[in-house]
Amino acid sequence: NRFIFDPMMDFLRKSRHFHRLNGADHIFLFADGQGPRIWDSYDLLRSSAVFLSPESRCPTWGEPLRRYVDVKRCLSSWKDLVIPGHTDYARIQ
Repeated sequence: NRFIFDPMMDFLRKSRHFHRLNGADHIFLFADGQGPRIWDSYDLLRSSAVFLSPESRCPTWGEPLRRYVDVKRCLSSWKDLVIPGHTDYARIQ
């Protein structure tokens, strides 16, 4: 977090372009469900920014949820998109 997320959050907090539409004109692409899970705690980004991710559910590692629950929703159905993951030629056949 110290080398990636903290500097990016500082940049976005200071960006007049990001705040112009509360982030609604910004799109963040994640390679797996870990990105949205980590960024979920940042209210600045969860407000209106659009997330693209190949997973709609994310692991709950170390989060206080009900027992035996190991995944939770990490995308908002009204603004975020689930995109196809890795699709190689053999999977297309």
